[in-house]
Amino acid sequence: GLAILGAVVVLYSLLTFYGSPSRDLGVHRLRNMLVYSDGLNAVLTGMLCAAGAVAGAWFARSGENKARQASWLVVLAVLVFGVMASQSRGPMLGMMAGLAMVCFFERRSFIPAGLWIGAVVGLYFCVVLWTGGSEGFVERGSAGRIAIYQWFLERISGLELIFGWGFGAESSIPEEELGWFVHHPHSSYLTQLILGGALGLALLVAVLGWSWREAWGEGRRGECLWVALLSCGVVTLIVDGGEIFTLHSIPRLEWLMVVFPAALAVGRGLKQGAPGLHEDECS
Repeated sequence: GLAILGAVVVLYSLLTFYGSPSRDLGVHRLRNMLVYSDGLNAVLTGMLCAAGAVAGAWFARSGENKARQASWLVVLAVLVFGVMASQSRGPMLGMMAGLAMVCFFERRSFIPAGLWIGAVVGLYFCVVLWTGGSEGFVERGSAGRIAIYQWFLERISGLELIFGWGFGAESSIPEEELGWFVHHPHSSYLTQLILGGALGLALLVAVLGWSWREAWGEGRRGECLWVALLSCGVVTLIVDGGEIFTLHSIPRLEWLMVVFPAALAVGRGLKQGAPGLHEDECS
């Protein structure tokens, strides 16, 4: 349901955003135009599209109901095109990680969706090349992230490296330091290291690892949606995002990208392993 709603929003945003004569595909990065007067940040738009595309790919697996599959392929096409139009490399990497999980577990049933995704990506690049908007995509480089990461890592050492600055500490960079104001470290894992130290980062990785293991188990039992969504979120937040396990962060999508699939995967995994549960269901 959320993936279908997301596809409708993305389609509306594509028509509204690029319907303006002042915006060109490949030059101006897609924004979710359903919120705010100038649209939602392109990175956050890409995150939403990536998560929706991974879910869409899982639902678009080949099966007996061809009409249902065709509908999901349309949803998938819109969401994949939205990821590409956002030009957000983190969501693109996350989407590839999630799709890799679906491909690994579903194999042959994923082939139609995989070919469809390739066709949509090819169409995007053809349109961008035709309209001459490819230069901006290449020129973005690392978008300043290397300088941001270096700035933070140079300022943490000693006990701070172990325990961090504290989760109430300021984690932005003043404009005079790099030439532009940086709201947050642009990596959930770097944010955890800066604020919670190596200890906090280790705990985060342990929780995510446990969640991913449970999600993997669900995939082996025939439902790989959760490991695909979790993989998408975990990889996306390598190069973006803020604190994962908090309701207050700059991007505000960490719960959707990571906590939501992780909690559902762990819950389903614990239910599968709960003693006496299956006996009650069978009786």
